[in-house]
Formats: sequence, structure tokens, C-alpha cells
Amino acid sequence: MSSIVIWIRVAVLLLACKSVSSECMLPILEPFGESIINPIGPYSENSTVSFSCEGNTTLFGPPNITCENDNSWNPPISYVPGCQATCGDPGTPLNGNHNGNGAPYISFTVLEINCSTSFSRVGPGSITCNNGVWTALPVCKVGCADQGAPANSTILPASVDGWYSHGDLITVICDTDYTLYGSSELSCTDGFWNGELPKCKAPCNEPEVLDNVIYNGTEVIHQSAVVYSCAEGYEGSGTVTCDDGTWTPTPTCQDIDECTLTGQCLHGGICINTVGSFTCDCDGTGYEGSTCET
Repeated sequence: MSSIVIWIRVAVLLLACKSVSSECMLPILEPFGESIINPIGPYSENSTVSFSCEGNTTLFGPPNITCENDNSWNPPISYVPGCQATCGDPGTPLNGNHNGNGAPYISFTVLEINCSTSFSRVGPGSITCNNGVWTALPVCKVGCADQGAPANSTILPASVDGWYSHGDLITVICDTDYTLYGSSELSCTDGFWNGELPKCKAPCNEPEVLDNVIYNGTEVIHQSAVVYSCAEGYEGSGTVTCDDGTWTPTPTCQDIDECTLTGQCLHGGICINTVGSFTCDCDGTGYEGSTCET
């Protein structure tokens, strides 16, 4: 009698285990919005569950799944199929466009944003529909025209088809021995450069050799200065400055009138001024020599 009872208990346990093992459970993970689940459960072997959405929403996941005898779902799922709202037309940035084919757009749709010729994009290159809401649109900023390099200079980087993009930075590099006058860098902001192009000032040749002018200096680049003085018998001194290839002002040395100085000619000799010097007329004095001294 006891053995019969034992076998009955084993049979009940086996039936209970089979009953438990034949039920399927929906995943815990629900990454999307709620869907309409029919039926609610429990889910026995070979039972089918349907998922659907209402309104302007889209189902993500299979619409129907079936409980298999090994507690798995067919097709397999790792999350509960759910609903996401669709997105309307996101619009386009001014002077731009996107590659969409028309609303509505389901969640996770990605649209590429491009700007018109001569405009550059500021912001992401694409937008994404997230449960009815688009990520932020970028903006299209107009570029700047290539103004050309100033004389005796090079601009880096070079433009593309005569245009620079919004945000580009250019650098002006003067040729060897030329001096930059102004800012070496300019930036393009929505169609405008932030300043004027600089100039490259030319160096000077060595100062012109002039009679009775003595130079003291060797610098010849723009704005360099050279001091000058005058030879004996001349008066004057000063500075000449290199200004974009030209020395200014022109040095001036004036002849000194030595005859205005006393004691130039002795014993009554008559002083005669000459360029850079003087002579003495000793006739009638009884003396001779350059200053009638003997």
C-alpha cells in the first residue's frame, strides 16, 4: 500500500514540473513604450501572444510570439516588443537640406543634413527621431570668398574653389625679407572676415651713396633706421628710415662757410669759402701759405 502512495506522489510531482516547465515568461527588459499585449498571460505551451500599438506609434519587435515546450519564445526575444511615437517633418536648416522621403518617420530614423554650396555645417551631420522627437538640427553658415594673397605673400591653407568655410582660419606669410604689417591670421565667421588682410612691406636697398654723407648702420628691412653724419667741412646729421622699400627722408649735408669763423686767414689774408673747405688770398700781405701764415 505504501509503495502505491509513493508512486502517486511521484506522478503528481512530475505533472507539476511539466506544468511549470511548459510556461513561458516575458522578458523583464522593456526598452520601448508600452504595447497592447494580448493575452496578458499566463502563457502555456503553444500559446501565442500578440503585440500591437495605438495612434501614431510604431511597434519595435515581432507582432506575434509562440511559447515553445522548452520555455522559449519563437521567434526569440530579449525584450518586450514596445511602441515608439513617430516623428513629423523635422524641417531643414536655412540654406540646407536632408535626405528624408517624407513624414512620418519611425523612431531611430536617421536623416543626413547637408548644406548648400558655399555654406558649411555647424553642428552634427545627422538628426535622429527618438520616440516622436528629433534631435537638434545643425545650422548652415555661409563661407567667405578668397580675397587673394597680399603682394609678396602666401596664404595658408589655400581656398577650395575660391571659398573658405565658416570657422576657417587663414595665415598670411610674407616672402623672405618682407615685413608683415597687420595681423597674420584672419578667421571666417558667417560670411565675413574678422579683419583686413595685412600688407607685406618691402625691404630697402642699401642707402644711396651721396657726396659727403656717412652712414652708420646695415639694417635694410621695413622700418629699420640708419644714422648718418656729414663729412668734414659739412654740417648735418640724422636718421633715415626704410619705408616699404624707400629711405626717408633724404640725407642733407650743408657746406660750412668757414669764412664766418674768425682766425681762418692770418696777417690780413682774405678768406674765400669753397665747397667743404676755404682758401686764403694772401696777395699784398707779404705772407704766403694756406692761411698766410709764413
